[in-house]
Amino acid sequence: MLKHNKESIGAITKLDIANDMAEYLDITKDKSGNIVEIIFLLIKENVSINKKLKVKNFGNFKLKLKRERVGRNPRTSESIKIAPRNVVTFYYSKTLRTNISTKNYFFNNGNYSKLLSAKLLKVLNDKNFDINTSHSYQMINTFFNILTHYLINRKRIEIRNFGVFEIRKYKAYKARNPKTGETIFIDEKELPFFKYSKGFIFI
Repeated sequence: MLKHNKESIGAITKLDIANDMAEYLDITKDKSGNIVEIIFLLIKENVSINKKLKVKNFGNFKLKLKRERVGRNPRTSESIKIAPRNVVTFYYSKTLRTNISTKNYFFNNGNYSKLLSAKLLKVLNDKNFDINTSHSYQMINTFFNILTHYLINRKRIEIRNFGVFEIRKYKAYKARNPKTGETIFIDEKELPFFKYSKGFIFI
């Protein structure tokens, strides 16, 4: 199990993630800080340019264009035009949802993202880190394992110019089966949620 600080007070930041990576990978905190910063930048770059990024067993980031629409000024109640804009959405994976609901601390040693691993390898070697493919895979895996473990512990993760990951609770409610029309009961659930910051999209 990853030995992160479960007693952290307040939101988790890049510094917390970097400290965990330094401990697990047995590298200096300065080096882990650079790695964490680069990974967040690579995620933003790929989503902004390629419109999407799939991270196995974690979730998918997608960039969508919201068309121009008519809204309402909350102060004056007047109708206003809202200009088209790009928004980032996050679709959590079934694995992430299951791990959170069951509090499963299984450490994933598979590859979360070959794309990010390859790009991280190039960037770090350009900075004379002298790593190989295996190292970059391990760094990406450790990064997403850390995020997953904090979410399992119901920690709020706040990353400046990136966004916020958190767990949201949804109360139990009654619904209707669309096929039979019968009333069904939906259990209370806790699901991962991501809200991007204005600094996420840079193109």
